[in-house]
Amino acid sequence: MAQPPSGTVTFLFTDIEGSTRRWEDDPGSMDDALAQHDAILRELIERHNGYVFATGGDGFAVAFARAGEAANAAVDIQRVLRERSLLPVRVGVHTGEAVEREGDFFGPAVNRAARLMAVGHGGQILVSSATERLVSGVELRDLGEHRLRDLSTPERVFQLCVPGVNVEFPPLRSVNAVPTNLPTVRTELIGRADDVTALSELVMRERLVTLTGVGGVGKTRLALGVAASVAPEFADGCWLVELAPVAGGEEVVKVVASALRSPTTGSDALAGYLAERRVFVVLDNCEHVLEAAVDLVDVVLANAKDVHVLVTSREPLGLDGEHVRRVQSLPVPDAQALPDDARSAAAVRLFAERAAAAAEGFAIDGKNVAAVVEICRHLDGIPLAIELAAARVRSMSPAEIARRLDERFRLLAGGSRRSQERHRTLFATVSWSHDLLTDDEKVTFRRLAVFPASFDLDAVEAVAGPDNDNIVDCVLRLVDRSLVDYEPAAGRYRLLETLRQFSADRLADAGETEDTRARHARYFLALSERVAPALDGVAYNDAAAALVVELDNLRATVDCCVEAGWWVEVSAMCRRLWFFITQVAPADGIAWYHRFLDRAASLDDQLVADALGELAFLEVYNLGDYEAANALSEQSRQLAEQSGSTCRRPRGSRLP
Repeated sequence: MAQPPSGTVTFLFTDIEGSTRRWEDDPGSMDDALAQHDAILRELIERHNGYVFATGGDGFAVAFARAGEAANAAVDIQRVLRERSLLPVRVGVHTGEAVEREGDFFGPAVNRAARLMAVGHGGQILVSSATERLVSGVELRDLGEHRLRDLSTPERVFQLCVPGVNVEFPPLRSVNAVPTNLPTVRTELIGRADDVTALSELVMRERLVTLTGVGGVGKTRLALGVAASVAPEFADGCWLVELAPVAGGEEVVKVVASALRSPTTGSDALAGYLAERRVFVVLDNCEHVLEAAVDLVDVVLANAKDVHVLVTSREPLGLDGEHVRRVQSLPVPDAQALPDDARSAAAVRLFAERAAAAAEGFAIDGKNVAAVVEICRHLDGIPLAIELAAARVRSMSPAEIARRLDERFRLLAGGSRRSQERHRTLFATVSWSHDLLTDDEKVTFRRLAVFPASFDLDAVEAVAGPDNDNIVDCVLRLVDRSLVDYEPAAGRYRLLETLRQFSADRLADAGETEDTRARHARYFLALSERVAPALDGVAYNDAAAALVVELDNLRATVDCCVEAGWWVEVSAMCRRLWFFITQVAPADGIAWYHRFLDRAASLDDQLVADALGELAFLEVYNLGDYEAANALSEQSRQLAEQSGSTCRRPRGSRLP
């Protein structure tokens, strides 16, 4: 069996064009046909020393040490499939440097080979200019330069002609094949390959798809990737309409008509112009002119039956037939991930590529990988934030960037001069969304900053909405506007940390921080009181599970109580939750008691004596530290004797 090649590698990608459609009338024969197809390709690939590093459906991804072996394998594949009257495959071949890790390959060269294959037709072999220079003894036909999906530079494409096999094919399915104003992208779309595939299939089936998501998550970039993927299917054009610069709704129709090269303006006239055309339209950034965009899309889709629209917006249009897909942040690795696993995560790969572009020679290694992971995690995997952070490696190390992320809105400024103003800084991106909110929504959004993690609607009503009868509607609208995340499985809500920091600043500006934190603490003190009785009975598991969900909020409650001097309240909460603390959250309990006892000089002797005794139990029960526990227990006894009281024990405890 061939081994993974290293250095300069030639990649060969194959698949059966439109394979699933071929078996719609006879799905039972699909498995047999694919098994025969796979066996032939594997045999021919191995004969030419190819290394198969990935398969998917009916496709193969193969690495060769020599370009000539890849070309010969491609020729034999097409010839044998033709001789046996089997379905032909399309083949893309490209040569370049790539990173091999555990038998898999990563990097731009791999992507270029895949994109090259995707523009071909069954029976066709397409070769890049890099490979063309390395092969000899074969006939190559120059097909000119073509723009390939998600690649920043056009590729000069050659067709490898197989003797005795058809060499005449339709035009390549590249972006060049149709009228378009899609911009040439300059950077690779990292971590979105599956999204592009799924969305491309969706927009071909459905006529209106809307991408929503928080600012900076990459809605526009993803939409461009989808548009480039489906462009060859729309003979009358694939058009991008940028609405961010549009000042008012009255300009929307004019801007759309201009982008689509329509000689007419007015929504009805534009719909008439499009009525007999097959067109794909990307309406980018609709949120600030939403009503006008809704009116126009509604008219166009009702009258132009072969027009498909992909919208990007921070909230849906709300039209019948609209399919909404929320664009998620890039996956981030666990904080404890091994270096190799961390480097393969999409968010880390994005940081690495953008940092290497900003500072020659930058690479992620064992010394900086932990800091890069911390950056990506604290920035919630938001691509724009990661790119802005990566640009800082020109003057700061990843460790220095990570240490300063509490100042992210000041730190992450100064994006590309060609970027739109709302994407020049992280602050501008979030402000764009915030400025579109109503006054009630702004108040709700800033008050949600006191929730350190997830929360439910009952908590929101008590903490953020005592003076707002429509607080639930405000939260739901914030979800629609991509400023609050909803977790359906848990039925809970949360703010991304970047948004929470922004809202916390707005809360401080409004002078509401102290009051809102106090309402938060009172709510969770009351919740602990309601749940506590169930901890001492058959309902313990359910009660403990409910408290685990709220653990971050309980931690924030302790912080607030300690800072406010609510000693009796926090002491009572710890005693109420004693069974939960000892069984589920001992580390938190120990930390809470230590924070409490740090203020011992200002506390009632009885409270201190009780706390010392309870902490002694936790030290033994959870840490096995008898020496520390005995010292704490003795302090508790002496203080109780001095004050003429006794040390009260939580029910069920056996203190030393």
